[in-house]
Amino acid sequence: MSKVKDLFRKITAVTLFFTIATLPFIVLAQSDQSERDRNIQKTLESMDADLDSISAASQNSLRDVQAAKSVPLTNTGVSRESSPQAPVQKNILQQQTAREPEASSTPSYSGQSSREEKMEITLRNVAIELSLEYFVNMGSQSFNVIDEATGANISKVIFPLRGGMPVVKGEVRFLPRVSVGGKYANSELKERTCSDEDWGFWGWHNAVWKYIDYQDVHQASKSMVELYDINLYYNLFNFSNGAQGQRKLFPVTEQPEQNFGLDGASLDVFAGYQYYKSRCRMLDPVYGVERFVDGTWWHDISGFPADYGLDSFYKIEYHGPRIGLRATGSKGKVTTGLRFALASLETKAHGWWNLREYSYWQTGSNGYGMEAGFDTTYAFTPSFSAGLGFNSFGYFQQKMKESGDEAGVTYNDLNIVRHADSWNYGPTFILKYIW
Repeated sequence: MSKVKDLFRKITAVTLFFTIATLPFIVLAQSDQSERDRNIQKTLESMDADLDSISAASQNSLRDVQAAKSVPLTNTGVSRESSPQAPVQKNILQQQTAREPEASSTPSYSGQSSREEKMEITLRNVAIELSLEYFVNMGSQSFNVIDEATGANISKVIFPLRGGMPVVKGEVRFLPRVSVGGKYANSELKERTCSDEDWGFWGWHNAVWKYIDYQDVHQASKSMVELYDINLYYNLFNFSNGAQGQRKLFPVTEQPEQNFGLDGASLDVFAGYQYYKSRCRMLDPVYGVERFVDGTWWHDISGFPADYGLDSFYKIEYHGPRIGLRATGSKGKVTTGLRFALASLETKAHGWWNLREYSYWQTGSNGYGMEAGFDTTYAFTPSFSAGLGFNSFGYFQQKMKESGDEAGVTYNDLNIVRHADSWNYGPTFILKYIW
């Protein structure tokens, strides 16, 4: 029993010894463990701060990216070993983009948003053609007055329309087969000599009051012309083999088996509205008078040219809807175009004969207009071409009613005006650009 007690005391003493001996080491280990925990905590806090900084920077970058409508950032697959922070930033950006889908645009192709894609598609459908032309007018403006009871001619006036007219033409294609275009011209023409014919009136002849069967007076005149039209075009047919190296307003829609030896051809229909105005003046001097009196022709040249204070005007306007066709054909760099149009016109006019204090107004509603022309251009570059053409356009009103006032004597709506016509024709010089 005493041996057992001795053994227990020895074990207790050894245990106490080892406990006392290892106590400093345990304390030191616990101290080291606490210091390591603190270091780990500091590291974690530092990482949290870095992550917050990275997140804020990435959100700012994301907002800049969204404002610039750029491609949203994606993970490029760089490994953590090669770049430990880049994947963290891009993953954060991806998560931020996933959390806020409404703040970013959906990419479609080539880094474009759907809005940009629609805009680009629209712009691809847009083509613009601009022409600057110089039209050399060789036409005339005229009208007749008849006796309402008998239908016999009373008077006829012919104003020459001679001189150059700058013309601006433009056209914009906004759909593959549809475009809108038109032209505008405004020019004061050269001074010429007009003709004023009269039939069956009483006048002063050879110092005697005589009945004059016919008289034609020639005097100076000056005219001004303004016109415009606007049209909606629809392309029926267009082909091109691309050999001529020219840009076209409409894209290729056909590749026929038979091209008739042409490198390109196009056919369009159009409908629109047109307006035309001419303002003609009779001026001094008077150059001469021819008469037929008592069966004899008289040609009075004495005392001419003469000044009588003449300054009378006649202004007429035509306007209304129109329809037409145009066609083009290309061979190499040469393109030839043809045009034809018809119009339904209303007409109004106003005149003032100052030596007689005579004002009158004319109206008509059953007129018609016609336009025909062709041009040939050579393409110096795919976009720029120049050439020559010939144009002819007329405005015709067969019957008009007239109201007037001469020295206080008035009349209304007499059906006495015939053939109030304007005829314009001549060559055209053309510069054209398309983009």
